[in-house]
Order: sequence, then C-alpha cells, then structure tokens
Amino acid sequence: MKIGFCRTCISPPIGTKLGGYASRVDPSIGILDDLYSRCIAIEYNDEVIAIVVLDILGIPRDLWKEIASKIARELGIPIDNVLIIATHTHSGPSLEFDPIYRSYLVKNVIGCTKCAYNHMSRVDRAIIAQGLARDAIYNRRNPSRGAVDPDLYTVVLEGIDRLALINFTCHPVVLGPNNLYISADYPGALIKYFAQLTNIDKTLFINGCAGNINPYTSSTDLSKPYNRRGSSYDEVLSYGYMLALEATKSLYSTKNKHVLKLDSIDIGYVYRDIELKLRIPIKDIQELENLLREAEKRSDFYKVWEYRKALTIVKNYGSREYLEFRIAVLKIGKDIVFIFMPAEVFVEHQLYIKKESPF
Repeated sequence: MKIGFCRTCISPPIGTKLGGYASRVDPSIGILDDLYSRCIAIEYNDEVIAIVVLDILGIPRDLWKEIASKIARELGIPIDNVLIIATHTHSGPSLEFDPIYRSYLVKNVIGCTKCAYNHMSRVDRAIIAQGLARDAIYNRRNPSRGAVDPDLYTVVLEGIDRLALINFTCHPVVLGPNNLYISADYPGALIKYFAQLTNIDKTLFINGCAGNINPYTSSTDLSKPYNRRGSSYDEVLSYGYMLALEATKSLYSTKNKHVLKLDSIDIGYVYRDIELKLRIPIKDIQELENLLREAEKRSDFYKVWEYRKALTIVKNYGSREYLEFRIAVLKIGKDIVFIFMPAEVFVEHQLYIKKESPF
C-alpha cells in the first residue's frame, strides 16, 4: 500500500462573497486563516483512489464532475475513484457568484492531486485511536435531548512518511453570520494545533454526519440553538486546540487504540448510487425563478437561499421528486472503514450505521 499527500492554498481574494449564511450579504473583508486543498492518493493492488478535502462549504455536483473527470484523465483512473469532500466551513467562498475563483479552484485541485500521486510512498502500519469530546457539541434540532456522536477518531498511517486523518462530527460554524473574514473555522485550527503537538504536518480532516450538530462554545446560547452571532475567532482557536489535545491524548494513550500492520491486509473500495425521494416535490424551474425574484425584492434571505437550492437540484439532477445519492466505502482491513456520503446528513444516520456495521 502506498500513499501520497499534497496541500495547496485555495484562499479566495478578499472581497469574495462568503457562503454558509443566507442573512450574510456583505463580501469578505479579510482573512483570519488560509483555506487549503488537501489531497491524498492511495495505491493498492494496482488500483488508485484519490481523496480531496477542501476548506469550502460544499461541492456542487457539476463541480465534482468537472474536477473528477480531469483528475481521472490525468492519472488514468476511473472517475468514480475520485472522492472530493468539503470540510463545510461556513466562512469560505460562495462558488456560485465567482466563476473566476471557481476556475482557479479547479486547476488548483487537479495540480494538488497530481502532486500527491507523484509523491506516493510505502505505508507499513496504521495507528487507530478513539477520543471523546462529549461537551463540545449539541444537537441544534433538540439541544436538551437530541442525539450527538462525541467520538473523535484519529488514524495515523506510518511508513517512509506519516499522514493523519481525523474524523469528528460537528458543523464548522464557530464563526457566525456576522463574521466577514475568510476562515477554515475549527477544522483549520484543529489541524494546525495537531501538527504542533505531534509533529505530523500532513493531516486531513473528514467531517461526519453533522447536519444537525453544532459546536458548543463560550458564546453558545442553547435557548437559541441556531444563533451563532457574537462568537469570536478566539473561540475558533480554543475549540480547535481542545480537539487537537483530545486527538493527541488518544493517540499516545494505551486505551482505545490499536496498531494495524498493512503488509498483508485486504483493502477494498465500493460505491452504490441510490435514489432518495424528496419529502416535498420541487416546483418547476419557471415558478421557482419567479419565487426567487420576489424573495430577492423583499430581502427574504432564507427564502432566497431555499429557492436557489431548489433550482440547483432541478438543474443539476433533472428531477423534482428524487435525488441521486452516492454512498462510497473505503475499507482498510477490518479495522478502518471510511464511508462517504453527500449532503448534510443527520447524525442519527451515522449512529445507526455504526451500530449495524460489522466492522
């Protein structure tokens, strides 16, 4: 098994509109910390998989197709072997308003992935550690009794080099809609402090099913579970540091940790496309465009966001009743399984998958 890593900066120009909050209409006015594209290429049994993690809000379907098809052509691998993931920061660029930045992002990601592919080296073993961050999160749909998943997983792959993958389940919304500065939010701080604590400077953050999970910070008011106004960058740093400490502690602990030799294990990758029925069928394009214009006139930011999303679904998926939903699974032995799903999946689905999983 071989793995290569590359990281490149993808911070947009100051003045770029930010995505993540319908009520935020002003453009960005500065950068708190840079955004990155982090790519790994994995080779096993003459097959290659590319995993790209971007510090942005989300990956539109057409953007995935554009990037994945070009990476597949450059590397000579199937397009379905290219996984592109967003950390889901709500302080990153809005791709729909800036075609120039989008074009730059595409070229950047392709180059980053090629670099990772060209620098693959042998991996001999994996260290798998599990930490807990119970007091760091809450269910924003039901703050008092809603489900959460406090598990924080760290996988370190060791060989000629060292690479880490960290998984935690929480919306990167420490910074709220009043923030006008570009930031990777807590995942960026987590990676920075983890590198300082462990000397592992090649790390990917992979979010979990965080659709209904928010960070619990000093400015959180559980009586207003969606309100992230009033938070500060100090909270981003302290939240990231707290998670980095937990990841480091679990990695060097003798509990909830084991080592896996990779020289003779089974590695597999599969995916399946399914259709999910929409709860409410979407209106036709003309009606949606009329509703969008009316919402824009009355500055109804939430409805503007809602109608834009509906238009995106109709234009990209071609259906007003179903969504195509891909589930991909990467298995490394019987101890490491990564499940990749699109959209903002609620944590209850994640807990069910973990409960029913044979791994």
